[in-house]
Amino acid sequence: MACKSIGEFFDSTLASGTTYRKPARNPIPSRALMMSRNYAAYIRDLFYLFREAAAEAQRDKERRPEEAAYHEGREMAYVEALLRMQSQADAFMIPREDLGLSGFDPLRDPLEPPMPGRSL
Repeated sequence: MACKSIGEFFDSTLASGTTYRKPARNPIPSRALMMSRNYAAYIRDLFYLFREAAAEAQRDKERRPEEAAYHEGREMAYVEALLRMQSQADAFMIPREDLGLSGFDPLRDPLEPPMPGRSL
């Protein structure tokens, strides 16, 4: 007989003939889990808003050449913030995908965020 994992062991009938049943999951998420989801949504929204603002600064730089230096500074400030958000997610071992931070390089990729409903 092959070794069973702990889960398989407890889900199977024990030698005494009784069956161990896992307790039912609480259908209401815990407050901590809800807060965690809120934080992730907050960061996703902030990332999206920073991308929008950086793209707007980029457009303003092209539309108003007399103010190009100012708008380039704005653009680079948002790019720096986006890079730091990604770096901090990595430092805290939070998967970038969970926060909408993956698959985007602020230094190379277009700053304009995707349309709502599409992945970041």
